[in-house]
Amino acid sequence: MMLNKDFNSEVITQIDKSSTVRSIYCFGKKHRPDIALGENGIAIEIKFITYAGLKEAIGQGYLYRLRYRFVFLVLIIGEAGKSIYLDLNGGKEKDLEDTLQYLADKMNIFTYIVPAFTLKPGVKKCISFFEPANIVNA
Repeated sequence: MMLNKDFNSEVITQIDKSSTVRSIYCFGKKHRPDIALGENGIAIEIKFITYAGLKEAIGQGYLYRLRYRFVFLVLIIGEAGKSIYLDLNGGKEKDLEDTLQYLADKMNIFTYIVPAFTLKPGVKKCISFFEPANIVNA
């Protein structure tokens, strides 16, 4: 357990065995984010995903928001999900974009999507659904 003076919050991780990230009990199971800043402040989930994992990660973000004021999803897309990343970058995944933007605007669930593959010039290195001005008081 470590105190982060910049945030004036305790940084709690699943790796540190001396502390435990608070869980959310839902669907008969306990769910815990990878990192938390404070007990109820910010949850951070870092996930290497495939197509199906994208839906699961969005669901996890929603569950974590039940306890934490803010949730950050850092989703790393592997080679198998390359087409999804390129479609997002090219504006072809409008429904997914709208969903992720809604989560940011209305629910304080912010998503960063990062590729784990080589990109061609002109393709964003990170797609984010986070605008600091959009943070809702929670």
